[in-house]
Amino acid sequence: MLARIPVSLLRDLGGALDEYTYTWVETLQSFWLHRDDLRTHLVRAVDLSAPEQARVVDAEEMGNLRYPPIMMLYRYQRNDAAGFNGALADAVRWHKEYWTAVEDRTHNILSVVALAPLAIACLAKANGLPIEVETDYLPEALLDFAWRGEFDA
Repeated sequence: MLARIPVSLLRDLGGALDEYTYTWVETLQSFWLHRDDLRTHLVRAVDLSAPEQARVVDAEEMGNLRYPPIMMLYRYQRNDAAGFNGALADAVRWHKEYWTAVEDRTHNILSVVALAPLAIACLAKANGLPIEVETDYLPEALLDFAWRGEFDA
């Protein structure tokens, strides 16, 4: 249901978001709905998530947190295991750099797990791409679906 919400509705809500956000949403919608326009949206999301494109979030956040999962999805779509693992390693390294660069950030709960890279890594692993990056930022139990069956869902 979420994948069918029009992006125009997000724009109409009036919040200040960088343009890449709308394109990233369109990319994810195309991915989940198996639409033919996935490639177009994904390439545009990669371009618009470059740090110099940031207007609302700062360039540091854009480059270290927002761009990496988009690049990971790009590598996943190409079935490029080596490129994917390289992008995942970069994502985790940049996640750590971002959250440890300023003392106040180190105490933020968002710093504990690289959530967006973890989500894309879980998707890739579930579809046969080997994950070679090991780090506490990617909890093994989540990456290996060890929690499956633990909760009624």
